[in-house]
Amino acid sequence: MLTGQLLRSVGLCLTLEPVGMHLWNQGPQRQADLADAPGSDASTMTAPLSASKASA
Repeated sequence: MLTGQLLRSVGLCLTLEPVGMHLWNQGPQRQADLADAPGSDASTMTAPLSASKASA
């Protein structure tokens, strides 16, 4: 719950937490490779990644 509140306070969604952790541990990734990390596919990663870029 706290993680979700912290992420929302900076304009991110909870679904980005696993992606952020993967990037923290592995460094820069292509979107296609990144989609494999949290167990989703590239089409489900497009919206959250676009949102994170917009809030940065």
